[in-house]
Amino acid sequence: MILFNMQSVHKNLFTILLVSIFLISLVSADTVYQQSRDAEVIIVCINAGFCSASAQCNVSVFDPDNVALVSGIEATQSADLAFYNVSLNSTQTAKLGEYTVAGFCKDGSVTQVVDFSIFVTISGTMIENPAILYAALLLILFLLDLLIFYFIFLLDSKNPTDPEGIFQGVSIQKYARMVLIGISYGAILLTINLMNAASASMSDLSQFTGIFGGLFSLMLNASWIWTISIVIWMLITVWKDHNLIKWFEKTFKDLENTSG
Repeated sequence: MILFNMQSVHKNLFTILLVSIFLISLVSADTVYQQSRDAEVIIVCINAGFCSASAQCNVSVFDPDNVALVSGIEATQSADLAFYNVSLNSTQTAKLGEYTVAGFCKDGSVTQVVDFSIFVTISGTMIENPAILYAALLLILFLLDLLIFYFIFLLDSKNPTDPEGIFQGVSIQKYARMVLIGISYGAILLTINLMNAASASMSDLSQFTGIFGGLFSLMLNASWIWTISIVIWMLITVWKDHNLIKWFEKTFKDLENTSG
């Protein structure tokens, strides 16, 4: 019965994970670059994607801390006259986040302000809808938490006995239950941390960031107490079971000697 339930839950989790993968799309555009890699920032020509050979673009690029990486330089025009580019080296793209490109382009009598953002991420891609990602991950974690607590309540907490209350042996499920209780703390901690990240990234939930962040820090600081408590609990249980087995062995041996 337990094996059937585990297989059923695993199938549900796998299905949810597949659906989440299809829902979450990654964007890898010209405005997203990989961290600590050379980058060519593209500026499209102002005259419907075409500029004359005499056109000029002067731009500055600012990092996420608003520090100028390049200042007022003339961008390089492409051979097909369709765009300009500004080169950033791997040192200049070391910071993760949003960079600002600002300046102007002039082609004859036409002048246009340049003002747009580029992004530097670890992988060079961006998630189009982070809310879907957080929702999918939180759903999986909630189901994982429920699965853990389901087995905590399902597994034996004591050694098995017969109808008369006589000891029948040491329960392995009892120790598996202790391990799951220990793991449950980490699973809850991971869930709260993800909730904190989700609230920090979405303006509608930003008011909860302090609550989730404070709760996560409190539980993280107390995690060593939880871990030590679980280890001590298991050691005491092993010691009690060992003494119980020895007592029964001695009792049965005495009974055999008496009957002999």
